[in-house]
Amino acid sequence: GWTQSSHSLFRLTGSFFNPGPYSGYLAITLPIALGILLKQSKRNILYYFAMLCILTIIVILPAGMSRSAWIAAICSCAWVYAMYRLDWKRIKIELIQHKKPYIICGFLGCVLFLAGSTYFYTLKKDSADGRFLMWKVTAKAIQKYPVTGTGLGGFPAAYAEAQAEYMTSGKMDRRMSGICFQRIPANRLGARDHWISLVYDLPRKYCL
Repeated sequence: GWTQSSHSLFRLTGSFFNPGPYSGYLAITLPIALGILLKQSKRNILYYFAMLCILTIIVILPAGMSRSAWIAAICSCAWVYAMYRLDWKRIKIELIQHKKPYIICGFLGCVLFLAGSTYFYTLKKDSADGRFLMWKVTAKAIQKYPVTGTGLGGFPAAYAEAQAEYMTSGKMDRRMSGICFQRIPANRLGARDHWISLVYDLPRKYCL
């Protein structure tokens, strides 16, 4: 790349510490650029700039290997395109007149969705299992303080306590035991985990 990566293990991080937040930023920018592109009635400078942004993001986003960013980009772009280009009244009439083809397409779409979900899961299976485990332990920590929380900055300690209890309960898969030994300092939390921490910590900070 033109600039040095911000992480020793990842080549593509942008101005962030790892590819996750960078991919999330690109996933947010992509539907905005698509909306600007579709909104232009003629090919002006803004049209070509939006097209350049879209093409650049399409090339870079897969390299980030962020499944959540891919899903967010696909869903948001589909929604933006539907809002700007699809005639919902006409689609409703078509659905009434031609039910069978749409039912078949809907079924095939569900099959493709399940196949895609399975592929995304197996693409980085250990990462996905680790994330599920973190969410499960976090849910157990929240059960102790569902209303008041633990106070600002109290999430790591509450998580560690819930993690220890879960490990000693004997319910944890041995294959996942190594993940539970990882510490979770504030600067290692992912973007989604920061939201969990804030929602969990703030009520006790400002309501008590």
